Amino acid sequence: MPFLTADASGPKHLETTITRAQFNELTAHLVESTIGPLNQALDDAQLKPDQIEQIILVGGSTRIPAVQDMIRRFFQKEPSKSVNPDEAVALGAAIQASILSGDLQEILLLDVIPLSLGIETAGGLFTRIIERNTTIPTSGTMTFTTTEDGQTSVEVHALQGERDIAAANKSLAKFHLTGIPPAPRGIPKIEVTFDIDADGIVHCSARDYGSGIKHSITIQRTTGLSPEEVESYKREAEEFAEQDRKAKERIAARVQAQSLCAEAERTVTTYGDRVEKAYVDKVLRAVEAVKEALARMPENVVDFENIPKENRIELKPLIAGLDVSLMDLGRAIHSGNRKVEKAVKIDNNGTKDTEAASLSDEDLSRFELDVEND
Repeated sequence: MPFLTADASGPKHLETTITRAQFNELTAHLVESTIGPLNQALDDAQLKPDQIEQIILVGGSTRIPAVQDMIRRFFQKEPSKSVNPDEAVALGAAIQASILSGDLQEILLLDVIPLSLGIETAGGLFTRIIERNTTIPTSGTMTFTTTEDGQTSVEVHALQGERDIAAANKSLAKFHLTGIPPAPRGIPKIEVTFDIDADGIVHCSARDYGSGIKHSITIQRTTGLSPEEVESYKREAEEFAEQDRKAKERIAARVQAQSLCAEAERTVTTYGDRVEKAYVDKVLRAVEAVKEALARMPENVVDFENIPKENRIELKPLIAGLDVSLMDLGRAIHSGNRKVEKAVKIDNNGTKDTEAASLSDEDLSRFELDVEND
């Protein structure tokens, strides 16, 4: 082992003799540690060991007999020795250079993004737009909407990582899309696109579908994370998977509750005077109950165990109650509309009485109700 250290007299080397058995014993834990990455690679590719046709050994350490024995046991087949393991990386880099320069077209060498790309959405969740291990160049688009009535701008927060909670991932960039025409929440359609070129450079854009207004930014080399950083993000995602799952459910319930309250209030404002007051009162009581529960809940629901018990509110029963009340209101509106339709009269000229006009099919479709015919 050359150049282990040095002093005033020069470099120091170690020369000794050990048996193969001693060497295998000293390196056994290192050989076994490679099984984890093998399993991870197969999981990412959604493959099983027996589906791999050929195993190519890369790197001088693959010359070690114990490493080759481990490969045989894991894949149940003989590894290929057709490529010089000391030259494999350099050959791969040369092939990639030839592909990018256009000199070589017969071989396709694919690079992948190591971590998922996405944006922060309502409640602080991370929504993936391009999943990790997607080959590049690639692009992905998803459609989002506003969370407030009359909202004229949205913030796009681009992130990279594997956690379901946005704050736990790597922040890449933030920008605002402004000039969105005012509309009720949930009406505007905002298309967010990630476009990654062959060099790993990301172009992130947001476009309002209705007005055509667009804004974009360029993010340099998101694929340039060190292997240690990538593994750290993956380990964290596995370690906190259950905590994130529960937090995601609670955040989703909060967002659903807020959206349902807004929908109920909008429905009451628009159609409340066309049905019996009892239906309206029932919906408003349910809305108030949900709002009271939301007011008592802390904004940060990730660390649920540290939230006081009196504030650990289960929203699902309240949401279900509001949903039922809103459906009852929808049926009442639908029923009242049918009665109005039956009351429409045709005058001698075949013209409908405009004062008895009914709700449009478009108005009724928003309730998504399955109402039986009278």
